[in-house]
Amino acid sequence: MTAIKPHILIINFTFPPYAGVGGRRWAKFAKYLKKQEIPFQVIASQRLEKGSNWTKDIETYKDSITYIKGSYPLILTSNPETIWAKIKYRLAFMREKYLARGNYYDISKYWEKDLVPLVRKKLAEGLDTVIYSIPPFRGAYFLSKLKKDYPKVQFIADYRDPWTSNRTSFGFESLSKKNLKYEIDLEREVIQSFDKVISVSKEINDYLSHTHKAKKDKFYVLKNGFDVDDKVPSNNTADTISFAFIGTFYQKARHLFDEFTQAISDLETEHPDWFKKVAFNFYGHKPDYFNAGIENTSSIHHHGLISLKEASQQIANAKACMLFLADDTNYSFSTKFYEYVSNEKPVLLFAKPGITSEFITENSIGISLSPGKIKEQLRKVILQAISNDLSFNTKFDTKPFEVNQLTKNLLKIISYES
Repeated sequence: MTAIKPHILIINFTFPPYAGVGGRRWAKFAKYLKKQEIPFQVIASQRLEKGSNWTKDIETYKDSITYIKGSYPLILTSNPETIWAKIKYRLAFMREKYLARGNYYDISKYWEKDLVPLVRKKLAEGLDTVIYSIPPFRGAYFLSKLKKDYPKVQFIADYRDPWTSNRTSFGFESLSKKNLKYEIDLEREVIQSFDKVISVSKEINDYLSHTHKAKKDKFYVLKNGFDVDDKVPSNNTADTISFAFIGTFYQKARHLFDEFTQAISDLETEHPDWFKKVAFNFYGHKPDYFNAGIENTSSIHHHGLISLKEASQQIANAKACMLFLADDTNYSFSTKFYEYVSNEKPVLLFAKPGITSEFITENSIGISLSPGKIKEQLRKVILQAISNDLSFNTKFDTKPFEVNQLTKNLLKIISYES
């Protein structure tokens, strides 16, 4: 017997063409919901940007997307360069910091006026499942106030990143105790009122369940994954060994970066012949300390922002791929992790020991480089790469991490199985 298909409303503030990685997860899930003929609609923030790497993914269902104003000061989402722009930025920031409650970096905090009436309209049309993608965070709270009016509608919160336990981004470390408590109260309302909570890791779920005293049976893990459509074959014909890093280098991974760059500097002095063919190539956003950190090295290069196609090519061409995890996210399995693995590239994980390092080691799909031991471990890695002895366990099953399969898992969480 075939179950009744859900009619899903996906709410993702940072959906393409919004620039950045925030729209990637649900752009991909929606793509495969479309392929599986599951009806859905999307509500997103209206932006002037056209820089998303995932614009192509939304082409087949762009008529199902409604964009509405976000109303957050645009100047605060920019990197001001002129004196006037910097003055406007400072004035807007001061207003947010001293007059607004909660997290003044939350770009969805003024979304209620446009979001809630539209959601009510969509629910009146028969949509029966609402999924809100977190972050940004405040929009989820606005929806929590609707639950009592729509008891038969399934409300699901999806955590791509932690909310109040976040110590890496979104400005939570700079909040006053009063503002942080305000955010915790909002999060508690979301957790207690929503029917189900999805996150990318068990660790996030455990924190939410414990902190907000919520039953564990409402929490589900739905990991990130890779899209087979994004894979490309290697076209590397050069006699060089590339260790590639793709994505945003976390500000709070500086201690790992400092030890890494010092190790490379030392090894370049001790074994200059190795580095005639070895290079460490970084692509994506870099922290403010990056350039100064590589001044005493010749084999570490930063190539700036590149397209999704170029990123896929660099992964395909690499001998191995690098991940640097901040101490508070050493359980993380980022999208890039799965893209590395899908290409059968050994993962070089720079992080303190944790679940991610255990997973990599136990499955023989890479090497964990722990703080305090990075130089000696890098020495072994480079020698293995030069001797063509750096390998990936080809028996490791990557199919569970394909977005197509993960979409089927999503439907099971929603409680729809064909």
